[in-house]
Amino acid sequence: LAVQIWDNDPDTLAEVGARLAREYQVSVVDINFGCPVKKVTAKAHSGSYLLDYPDRMGSIIERVVRRCHPTPVTAKIRLGCTRDAINAIDVAQVVEGSGAAALTVHGRTAQDHFKGSADWDRIAHIKPYLRRIPLIGNGDLDSPQKVVAAFRRYPIDGVMIARACLGRPWLFAQIKNALCGQPIP
Repeated sequence: LAVQIWDNDPDTLAEVGARLAREYQVSVVDINFGCPVKKVTAKAHSGSYLLDYPDRMGSIIERVVRRCHPTPVTAKIRLGCTRDAINAIDVAQVVEGSGAAALTVHGRTAQDHFKGSADWDRIAHIKPYLRRIPLIGNGDLDSPQKVVAAFRRYPIDGVMIARACLGRPWLFAQIKNALCGQPIP
């Protein structure tokens, strides 16, 4: 079980992460730096708001990693805050340098919210800049066929299914079968 958390205070997130790791024994603590929703960005100065503050993200990740050890801590980001300020490569290097175990990239900017198509070419462009952690792609994966195509076309190590599974929990079994070359239930 992975649990995703968000906030802008390193100590608060470290405490929550530690509780999740110790008391609930989650498998992964994921920090959400990708949420574009106004109550998260404007009110809480969290989620994708922090993409403009990579040093703050680094502090958050370092503290959460330290408190959650040995439970892996991962991070989810977007390509940037706006289409004019795409900084995912720089942010990815901060995420890796701060001790995260993996990076998930949603192929839109915060400005895009969920409009348009995810830019998988930009997601793939990040891979050469990561030296030790896996790159997980996210965005527009709403069928087993799209997941198989993403693995064939892009240098990703995994995928994250998000809103597409809401109301369709069987999607995961379908994807598993498709990736194994078995009939899709």
